[in-house]
Amino acid sequence: MRATGFIFAFTASILVSPPGSFAIPCASDYAAYRQELITDKWTPVAVENSIKEFTEVSTGSRIATAKWLNPDRRKTIIFILWWQEMKLCVSPQFSVSPE
Repeated sequence: MRATGFIFAFTASILVSPPGSFAIPCASDYAAYRQELITDKWTPVAVENSIKEFTEVSTGSRIATAKWLNPDRRKTIIFILWWQEMKLCVSPQFSVSPE
């Protein structure tokens, strides 16, 4: 439950903070990460309000989400991306262990 609260607070801080007020590390350019997902047999899921290059990415002016179906075709995941210098960024991975 704590991780969910952290993710919500982190996302909210991105939405309300003025541009350039802090730097979030960009772990990967989404285009490169997307190729890795496809290589690992993940399937992009088309969404509304998508961008031309990536039908699985729904975007606003600063924040975007990408929707993917996992290789065993049982779950979809949606993760947050953001625009940085005219490219979509993938966040660093965070792991959560039970307390």
